[in-house]
Amino acid sequence: MRTKTLLLAAALSAAGFATSLAQSNVYSLNVVGYINVSTATNGFYFIANQLHNNSTGTGNTIESVLGTNHPNGTRVFAYTPAGVPPATYQSLMNNGVWLSPANVNLNGLQAGQGFVYQKVTGGPDTITMVGEVLQGALNNTVVAGIGIKSSMVPQAGLLTTDLGLQLANVGVTSQDTYQAYNWVGGSGPFTGRKFINGNWIVQPNISVGESFWLSAAAGATWLRNFTVQ
Repeated sequence: MRTKTLLLAAALSAAGFATSLAQSNVYSLNVVGYINVSTATNGFYFIANQLHNNSTGTGNTIESVLGTNHPNGTRVFAYTPAGVPPATYQSLMNNGVWLSPANVNLNGLQAGQGFVYQKVTGGPDTITMVGEVLQGALNNTVVAGIGIKSSMVPQAGLLTTDLGLQLANVGVTSQDTYQAYNWVGGSGPFTGRKFINGNWIVQPNISVGESFWLSAAAGATWLRNFTVQ
């Protein structure tokens, strides 16, 4: 699918560049921008970093994604791709420094993943993430089990219809095949959406910069062919 326009919805501002540099024939085709995620009450926010620092989407660190301007006691939780329950890694903000194990930089902050941000103090504010939009053929692996997932690109919409997550149709069954859980920021609750017999009962609607729990009975590959024009 060739996507001509990112769905901005006041959360994303991106600019595509095909700019001639200093009377030369050098062009930049990168698309850069920022995502704003609003936080209100203290609590937990399921966030997706969908902008990247190095064109690969695999080298983001907690500092490059979130910076260091967060109150003491702020925590970021990241998870392994699957497991019941999934293994947890966490970073703690202490006097402008993230106290984090190396694993936090490998899980949750990359393309198609997600993390949980714990707001511990203060009123409404905004988390801003800056970087490059990934384009081209993008493969987002869904493994069997429970994990946090997100779109690899900053686009809002229905999970299958707009964002392209195709899940296996295992035929008639009384068991839930997949279930996606959205978290209402700050105080919850979870909103569960079931995928049974090849269809969503209610298809999840995902915002820019939002991650979600996905309980998968079997693995799948979330494919996108994404181009900004």
